[in-house]
Amino acid sequence: MKIRKCFSCGTYTFKQECPKCHSQTYYP
Repeated sequence: MKIRKCFSCGTYTFKQECPKCHSQTYYP
């Protein structure tokens, strides 16, 4: 599986959809 960069959150995910960020605390 490819790691997808989520620019909107600054996070990485293996899922097809990037996780939605509701606050800055979501940053890794």
